[in-house]
Amino acid sequence: MNNFFKMFLASLTALIVFSILPFFIMVAIVSSIGAASDAPVVVKGNSILVVDLSKPIVNDISTNTFDYFDFKSMNLNMPTTVDKAVQSIYAAANDSRIISLYIDARNYNAIALTSLEELRRSIEFFKSKDKKVYSYASSYDNSSYYISSVADKVVIAPLGNLFLTGLSSDVMYYKGLFDKVGVNVDLIRVGKYKSAGEPLISETMSKYNRLQLESMLGSMWGVIVDDISASRGVSPVEINKMVNDMSVIAAKGALDNKMVDSVLYYNEFRDMLNKDEKSDYISLNKYASTIKSFRSLDEDGKPILTSKNKIAYLVAEGNIIDGKSGDGTVGDHTMCEKISKLRKDSTVKAVVFRINSPGGSAMSSEYMWNELRLLQKEKPLIVSMGTYAASGGYYIAAPADYIFAESTTLTGSIGVFSTIFNAEKLIDKFGVNIYNVSTNDNSGLTGGMLYRGLNSTEKMFLKGMTEDIYRTFKERVSQGRNLTMEQVENLAQGRVWSGVQAVDNGLVDEIGGVTEAINMAAVRAGVQDDFILVQPKVEDNPFAAVMNIMNAKVTELRTPDFGILQSEYNYIMSFNNKSTTMAIMPYMIKVQ
Repeated sequence: MNNFFKMFLASLTALIVFSILPFFIMVAIVSSIGAASDAPVVVKGNSILVVDLSKPIVNDISTNTFDYFDFKSMNLNMPTTVDKAVQSIYAAANDSRIISLYIDARNYNAIALTSLEELRRSIEFFKSKDKKVYSYASSYDNSSYYISSVADKVVIAPLGNLFLTGLSSDVMYYKGLFDKVGVNVDLIRVGKYKSAGEPLISETMSKYNRLQLESMLGSMWGVIVDDISASRGVSPVEINKMVNDMSVIAAKGALDNKMVDSVLYYNEFRDMLNKDEKSDYISLNKYASTIKSFRSLDEDGKPILTSKNKIAYLVAEGNIIDGKSGDGTVGDHTMCEKISKLRKDSTVKAVVFRINSPGGSAMSSEYMWNELRLLQKEKPLIVSMGTYAASGGYYIAAPADYIFAESTTLTGSIGVFSTIFNAEKLIDKFGVNIYNVSTNDNSGLTGGMLYRGLNSTEKMFLKGMTEDIYRTFKERVSQGRNLTMEQVENLAQGRVWSGVQAVDNGLVDEIGGVTEAINMAAVRAGVQDDFILVQPKVEDNPFAAVMNIMNAKVTELRTPDFGILQSEYNYIMSFNNKSTTMAIMPYMIKVQ
C-alpha cells in the first residue's frame, strides 16, 4: 500500500510539474523580452541612419508582444510606429552623430502610402540640414520608389527593374457565387456612392463606383508623380509618358531617363557609401529606442526632454466594433473609456487623435463621437488621418477642432447601409428543414443570417432606421465642420475622397501628418514651447501575455487560411456583425 501511494504521489507530482512548467517557461520568455527591450543602444559618431523598408512601420503596436517574437532566433522584432519613426528622423537631422541616411529598399514590406508620405517629408527635413540621403534596391515598385526618389543618390542593381506602373485597384464581386450556393443578401443603403455592399448584390461595378475609384486613384497618382517630379527634376508629363511606354522598367532605361543615379551591385554600392561616408550603421528602430519617450520638438527639430504639460496621442486602428478593442479593431467600450479618462486628466492639455479606420458599426461610431464631443469642449482635439479615416472613421473625426490628412488618405464615405443575409436556398440544398415558432410577426429579425426573406414591414423598418442614422451622421458632420446640411449632402452619399480632394471640399483642414498634428495641438493648448507627448497604454502583464498567445493560437487554428484571398474573406466576414447598420468603406483599396 505504501508503494502504491509513493508511486501515485510521484506520478501526480510529475503531472503537475510538467503541466505548469511550460507556463512558467512562457512567463520567463515574456520577462526576458521586456529585459531585452530595455538594453541600452549606443549611437556612435559618424553613424548612418538606416531606414530598412523590410521592417514594418505601423500606426499602433499590438498588445500581444508575441506577435513580434521570432521563436527560431529568440529575437524580438518590434515594429516602429509611424509617429516614432518620423520624430526619430527629425531628431537625427539635428544629431551631430548621424551624418547621413540610407533607405534600404531591397525587401520592401508594403508600408502604407500615407506613412511613406510622412516619412518622405521627414527625410526632406533631414536633407535640409545638409545631410546626404542614399537609396538602394534590386528593384523598385511604385511605393518603394516614391519614398526612395527623395534621395540624393538613387541606385539600382544591374538586372533590377523600376516598376513605376501607375495605380490600379481590383474589386471582387460575389453575387454570382452567392447565387450558386443559395445565399441572398437584402441590402438597404443610402447614397448613390455608398457601394460597401455592392459586391454582395451585383455582378458588375456601378458607374458611380467606377467614377469615385477613378477619381481617387487619379488624385493619389497625381501626388506621387508630382513629388517624384520635384525630387528628380523630371516633369510630370515626361514621367507619365515613360510609365505608359514602359521605358523606365529596365535599369538602363531608368538611368538613361534620369530616374536613378547609378546602376551598381550591392557590394559596389556599399563600397561607394563607405567611401563617401566612413561610418557605422544604426537602424531606425534602434535609433528610435534611444528616444525614451514621445517628446515635442523645438523649431530646429531638437527634442524637449521634460515637461509637466502633456499632449495625449490616442490611436484608433482598425474596424469599429461594439464592445472591447482587439488587435485590428476599435471597440467602443475601450475607446470611450480612454477618451473619458483623457478628458478628466487635468495634466493632459490637448489630444492628438490618430485615426486609421475604414469605419464599422454606426452605433459604436456614435458613442465615440459623443465622448469626443465632450472632450473637445474642454481641451483641443486634433485629428491626424492615416490610410483610412472613412465612413465611421470620419464620423469619429467630425468633432475635432482641426483635421490633418495625407494627400493619399481615403476619407469621407459619409453614408450607411444595412445588410441581412438569407440562407434559405442554401439550407434547402442540403435537405435541412427549419420550423420556426415565433411570438410576433417579425421575431428573429435581429438574428443576423435569416433562413427566410424579409417581409415588407421589416424592409420598411430597416429602410427607415438606415435613413435616420444617415441623417444623424450628416448632422454630426455639419456641426463639426461648420457646413450646411445641403453642403454636407453634396459631399456625402457615401462618396470616398482622397486627402487632397477632402481639403478642397472642406472635409479636411490641411495636408499633414502626426508631426503637424502634434504641433497644432501644442499651439491650440498654448504649450508649444514646453510639452511631452504621452500615449495611453495597456500595462504589460506577463501572465496576460501568455494567455494572449494561447488564445491567438486557438484563433489561428479556428480561422480558415485563404492565402491571397484572405482579405476578400475578411471583407465578407466584416458584414457578419451584430450591428445591422454599418458605416464602413466600400472596400479595402490595395494600391498596386
